Amino acid sequence: MDPQHDLFDGLGSFLQLRAGSAYNCLKFLARLSFAGLLFVGGLACGGDPPPGPRAMELHLSHAPPEQILRALPWNPQVPSLYEHLETLREVAELDYNRGLFLRVGSMRGAYARMRELSRALARVKEAGKPIHCYFEHTDNAGFGLLANACDRITIAPSGGLNLSGVRAEVFYARELLDQVGVSAELLHAGRFKSAADSLTRSTMPEHTRATLTNVVHTLQGSLVNMVAAGRALEPDQVLQAMREAPLHPEAARKFKLVDEVAYLDHAREQLRRAAKVKELERLEGDEFDLMSLLEDSGDPTYVDSEDHVVVVPVVGAIPEPDAELDDGGFAPGAFIRHMRRLANAESVRALVLRIDSPGGSALASDLMWHAVREVAKKKPVYVSVGDMAASGGYYIASAAAKIHAEPTSLLGSIGVVGGKISVGGLVEKLGVQVETVQTLPNAGWSSPTTQFNESQRHAIQGLLDATYDLFLKRVSTGRDMPRAKVEPLAEGRLLEAQTALDGGLIDKFAGFMETLDDARKAANLPVDAKVVVWPPRPSAWNLLSDGVHAGVNAANANAPPTAVVLQKRALQALLGANHGMPLLEVLINSQLPATALPFGLRLE
Repeated sequence: MDPQHDLFDGLGSFLQLRAGSAYNCLKFLARLSFAGLLFVGGLACGGDPPPGPRAMELHLSHAPPEQILRALPWNPQVPSLYEHLETLREVAELDYNRGLFLRVGSMRGAYARMRELSRALARVKEAGKPIHCYFEHTDNAGFGLLANACDRITIAPSGGLNLSGVRAEVFYARELLDQVGVSAELLHAGRFKSAADSLTRSTMPEHTRATLTNVVHTLQGSLVNMVAAGRALEPDQVLQAMREAPLHPEAARKFKLVDEVAYLDHAREQLRRAAKVKELERLEGDEFDLMSLLEDSGDPTYVDSEDHVVVVPVVGAIPEPDAELDDGGFAPGAFIRHMRRLANAESVRALVLRIDSPGGSALASDLMWHAVREVAKKKPVYVSVGDMAASGGYYIASAAAKIHAEPTSLLGSIGVVGGKISVGGLVEKLGVQVETVQTLPNAGWSSPTTQFNESQRHAIQGLLDATYDLFLKRVSTGRDMPRAKVEPLAEGRLLEAQTALDGGLIDKFAGFMETLDDARKAANLPVDAKVVVWPPRPSAWNLLSDGVHAGVNAANANAPPTAVVLQKRALQALLGANHGMPLLEVLINSQLPATALPFGLRLE
């Protein structure tokens, strides 16, 4: 922020204050006071001198999130994946930077993000800057990043290396539900959509096992090749080490997976010597940010006169259209409104959707597809797939002109599932008798206390079939493919990236930054054209306002819960709200149908 500019901006804001607006007056006085102090201080002290030679330090304690997190400005900030990639680009280009010290923790199955970071780190090495790395504990994806990027790897003497191979885990809760008197009645469109349903089966069906076997072997092959190439080993040597994992530090050194067993301070000193510098500068956004307290972040997307590209993350399960924005995902309604504004913003020359989603509400997915399609009629729209664009996630992606993915991305699952969870048996066990009086056969079809009758089941199946037909049409239109070519790739099957590429569901293997470059080219923008990420990182003013609204909502939430609310709370407590099961979230919110993975998948 330019203090002088902010001083005049504050004065202009003052002239527009409405009488009696205490909040605006306080905001103005705070901004004016801080800006004046900074302005005077800047005049007295002068600008900072150019920094001398140094190396940078970056700590990746976990896989960077795809979207900006709404953290308080005075708390440690969590940079998004895009922010990390931009930081590494600058690290490669800075003249005074002579090297990089990288600390890595567990990446927890984020194989696509790991490959993206690996490419960014490779550009640092290509710039002639050594990269030394240190870890205490890391896993498959974390070590894949280390092995591929680092000139030298050090492990802590008391650390461990969990390079034990790729594993997929799926939860099946049928027996638990039976024991407590809860039943999941699920119908589907697409042969494989309900076959792997975590709520209706006790074990994994064979075709689901075959699909996931293909997925884990693809990821395993990619991981082994990365480690072998990075550590100058044969693939068989890497596999032998993986068979004996988890490894203690000396075992990791014996297998030549690390160069040294030592503490953090020693590893840092080794990098200083290699880079011939005395100072390390930390890159994490973990410091108190005074300026963010003064700024009203707003949204630069529409007011910026400079031509630019907009990045919009679509991350996590897709809730119903009227869901509120929260830390765990996004609000479809806000997304759709944003797309409408993007379509008409002249300075927005291209759009890149960064998708990492297992799907969710079919209604929201279709509304979002249409909103993206309207933007695509006026300007280039590209999709960059992270770890997954499945079901509703792929539904939205198919509206774009081009879809790029990593070789380790998961795609497809083009199918529909829906139904309800009945707690009638649980209610009876609790000694509660439910009596009903109704008019027509399908009345009360969504009741959580009864199962479907034949008429209701027939109607719901018709709704799912119609939604599946619409899903196929959307993919056919968006990908400009005959429906006959889409259908063999549909039926609810989860696909690994090579199959999706061969079948035409994606256009090429490419990462986030390459997709941005392609979008710039399509819009005839220079290679360094500005990128704006939506939604912007919130300022203190935004967060304080959010806090007021949250307080009001919390007060309203003190009303006695309804039977439906109690049902939702019971199911979330029983099955867990964070099992990664988007279908469960749709079902307990009584939304039909769902374009969501019918199981919760965890990769290691």
